[in-house]
Amino acid sequence: MKYCFDIDNTICSGGVPYEEAKPFSKVVKRINELYDEGHHIIISTSRGHWSGENWFEFTEGQLKEWGVKYHELEVGKKPGVDIFVDDRAVPKMKHIMAIGAHPDDIEFGCGGTLLKHKLRGDKVIYVCMTDTQSVDKTTGKVIRSHEQLKKETQCAADELGVDEIHYLPFTDLNVPFNLESVSELERLIKKYEIDTIYTHWAGDSNQDHIATFKTTMAAARYVPNVYCYEQIPIPRQSENPMNINYFVDIDTTFEQKIKAAECHQSQYTKYSKAGFDVSKNLKTMALYRGIQANCTYAEGFHIIKKVENDYPR
Repeated sequence: MKYCFDIDNTICSGGVPYEEAKPFSKVVKRINELYDEGHHIIISTSRGHWSGENWFEFTEGQLKEWGVKYHELEVGKKPGVDIFVDDRAVPKMKHIMAIGAHPDDIEFGCGGTLLKHKLRGDKVIYVCMTDTQSVDKTTGKVIRSHEQLKKETQCAADELGVDEIHYLPFTDLNVPFNLESVSELERLIKKYEIDTIYTHWAGDSNQDHIATFKTTMAAARYVPNVYCYEQIPIPRQSENPMNINYFVDIDTTFEQKIKAAECHQSQYTKYSKAGFDVSKNLKTMALYRGIQANCTYAEGFHIIKKVENDYPR
């Protein structure tokens, strides 16, 4: 893809004199990541447009000093690109973390939304709280082997286009809420400077989901935006129904979400034996939320915290 980044108020603090501009380290880091991933980076600025002064050499030196990687520098004009990042155009890139107790939770709950984040150039980190096989404790039968866990998760992550996958060292059906789980998750939140999190909700009836929610709330106490996603619609009731108060239109990403979900064939088999069609149920929920959101397909969320402010620098 071709990305074009404005400079003032986007890569650095804005206003004149330009000599006093300070780089936003988080934005520079993300631009360099996109460059290293093979995307074409164009830096564009209107410096000198009104004064007629030539700021090319000064700007070139400034970008070099800040360590910004790019392919082209345009001064005084805006080129045609796939994604344009400008303080006057679209919101700046976010650092997203999706957290699930198990592989498949994320895809089922917020896969369409994560795909939209990737389309706008955001960085997406996928975190699975467990790194073991899944066993039915009532029968002792293995539902998903450790090898399947890794294979299915990688397949889904490739469909979603996530930047990185992390597995935390906990056991399926025994995800804890303790100092270790909070510390493990908080370490990743700090490492990737996360500003937006998607996780399970407090009223879930699955013990691993509840522990993951509590762990997230403790680890993400400084994160400005935290949303809870829904789970696949199956007969799993709670005395505390989820309050959906935020919707994301996924008309353009729904089909890709289903492709990611279908990577988890071990879960599709499990639910099929119980009489449930996972893709059909996901579609039913997306259609229902779409009716509420006045679109075809939508994902619904419960807002824990949403802070409207300038993009964290």
